[in-house]
Amino acid sequence: MRQFKPSSNKNHSRTLKEARKQGRSRISGTLFFYLGRQYLLFFIVCLIGFSFLFLIGELLDQLHDFLEADAGFWQISAFFLYRQSVHLVHVLPISILLSVSYVLSTLARNHEITAVRASGISVVQFCLPIWLGAALAGAALFWLNEAVMFRHEEISERIKHEILTGGAEEKSDRENIRLAYHNHSRNRYWFFENFDQHGVQEGVSVKQFDTETNSIDWEIRAAKAEHKQDGWLFSDGYFFEYSPEDTLPVREEPFQKYETDELQEKPRDIYVHLRPTENMNLQRIRAFLRDEEGAAPGTLRIFRTMAWHRLTLPLSCILTALLGVGMNAGRSRVAALRGFACAVGLTALYYVVNQVLLVMGNHNILPPFIAGALPTLAFTAGGIWLVHKNR
Repeated sequence: MRQFKPSSNKNHSRTLKEARKQGRSRISGTLFFYLGRQYLLFFIVCLIGFSFLFLIGELLDQLHDFLEADAGFWQISAFFLYRQSVHLVHVLPISILLSVSYVLSTLARNHEITAVRASGISVVQFCLPIWLGAALAGAALFWLNEAVMFRHEEISERIKHEILTGGAEEKSDRENIRLAYHNHSRNRYWFFENFDQHGVQEGVSVKQFDTETNSIDWEIRAAKAEHKQDGWLFSDGYFFEYSPEDTLPVREEPFQKYETDELQEKPRDIYVHLRPTENMNLQRIRAFLRDEEGAAPGTLRIFRTMAWHRLTLPLSCILTALLGVGMNAGRSRVAALRGFACAVGLTALYYVVNQVLLVMGNHNILPPFIAGALPTLAFTAGGIWLVHKNR
């Protein structure tokens, strides 16, 4: 009888490698669209559901005042429509989490994830539609933050003001707004007796100081000023010139019209620089950090903290997808249900930690990167580890 001879270790290792290589399968188009269809369907349901909940909250809060002011249907509809784009920033990440958790927990209860794994497809490959959807949602979130949310918030506030005041007094709430602004990079001070970012300024004073000696160089005082495309046009005022040795002006020149293109500040930029950082997008924050390098260190830290927060905020969509996949790709019904609860809990913990550290950063307790970016990056790294562990 011919005896069986076991293969050598070298041949055995090669056989295992070949088996593993042959066992690796790529996700098919059918499987891709199967998961993508279920995920997209439930994501849309969550998006509409949460948007409706925010709408109900706005209705309960604002509708009574609007009806008392005899607001028209189209005014009320426009207000709530613009408010929905503001709420999408908060709705997108949580909709991704719930849709991913629901779909994967359902597949796990039906043992479909087990069948996918048995066919040689990893969870990472199987969830390719989820990763693509989360990436697109993150890009949409960044676009909403940069180009839509703050502009729509301003429009909705203006519509609300028109409804409650009848529109006739819209101009009056900008009257007698005294505003002071310091351009640190140019060492120039502006003062407005009546500031209007969209129109003519009244009672304007501009003082230019030397950047090295901090002594005043010149000053413009005008009854009115208007920003033109090429600069500023001052009306009915005086131009004062100073010398470093004297505190009083050495030359005083009255004018009816004085136009200059040396002043690059724009009314909207001045207004935006004075807004709270929570109401500024990343572009405006970067412009402030570029133009106001000489600002107080505490102010710069606050703006840098918010810049890191705005930059990493789109990762929250990917983070919730990672937590949903990592905690819900279980092999049993019990694991799937437990993973669903853990994913929701971790997401809630992320938002709490994120807001706490952001407040600490705004109070200069933590460095800007730690306060603005570390929570999102740390939880994202944790989500990647969970997915790798359960792949």
